[in-house]
Amino acid sequence: MTSKRCKDCGRRRRVKFFYACAHAKDGLTGCCKDCKQARRRKAYKARKEEGYKAQSPVIRKRCIACGRHRLAKFFYTHLFTKDGLTGCCKDCERVRARKAYEANKERYKAQSAQWRADNLEASRKHKRKSSREQRRKNGKQINARHAAYKKAHPELFTEHENRRRARKFAAAIEKIDRREIYERDGGHCHICSGSVSFREMELDHVIPLARGGSHTRGNLKVAHKICNRRKWANVA
Repeated sequence: MTSKRCKDCGRRRRVKFFYACAHAKDGLTGCCKDCKQARRRKAYKARKEEGYKAQSPVIRKRCIACGRHRLAKFFYTHLFTKDGLTGCCKDCERVRARKAYEANKERYKAQSAQWRADNLEASRKHKRKSSREQRRKNGKQINARHAAYKKAHPELFTEHENRRRARKFAAAIEKIDRREIYERDGGHCHICSGSVSFREMELDHVIPLARGGSHTRGNLKVAHKICNRRKWANVA
């Protein structure tokens, strides 16, 4: 058998578009993968709207992957199982998820990128919520890690801050190569015309971001740190 008719959508499709099913005569599910996923999404949404919360009656359960008998707290909750728990313990589920991701990395990345593009506001909201939660739990470690990174990579940190400020002012942004601009300007400060080393130089926005300037090569020039501070948000 090379094809089969889906009982939900009625389309005749190749067998690769059906899930395997050990209990079916032909070894395939009755509906195709697309319809099966649509069913699951619909059922999950309905159960979620009802306020259903899986309450497991069991205290201990055997993991079908590693075979260990573990407490219920070591299993994830599941909406559609009889005991309200996943078949595998959390450790095995994480291993399984990691293997699946490594085997289909490009497909997962493409799906995630497509979802973020289609749900931009929800994606940003989730990212902000996750970031706040992580900072609440591990604030000291995060601050220490950021401080160490800033000290080890000052030029990358400066570029990150410049791009953040440019986004804040809705300015045009380009990928900047500091070495390229330094060599273009001959290692001289455009404000005082004095020489400046690559390690000590700063990139000054000729037209400041606050005045409508862009974060592009044409609007960036080499400057001393003190000269850049004195200029501030003025046009040279």
